[in-house]
Amino acid sequence: MTIKPGDKVAMSTTLAGRDPAELDNPGEVDFTRRPRHVGFGFGIHTCVGMHLARRELRIAMEQFLARIPPFALQPGHTVTCHMGMIQPVALPLVWAPAS
Repeated sequence: MTIKPGDKVAMSTTLAGRDPAELDNPGEVDFTRRPRHVGFGFGIHTCVGMHLARRELRIAMEQFLARIPPFALQPGHTVTCHMGMIQPVALPLVWAPAS
């Protein structure tokens, strides 16, 4: 494909977090991993609001997870994603019974 001056090029910045040259097992969820993330840009293009956005997301996820019952991925299910995107085709969850 030839890209000409003025052509638009779109790419998913989420794919940077799935680079096997940067991460061991990039397809696995690992909340302890501390990767070099480029979703907020880098260098002179770094997002000035990234620290606030990260904090807001962490607090929102903590509050959400504290309010819902325990859950797990349905046994035997493998999560597959759409081509080039971190978006599961299906995510069947099994909820723990209410106590």
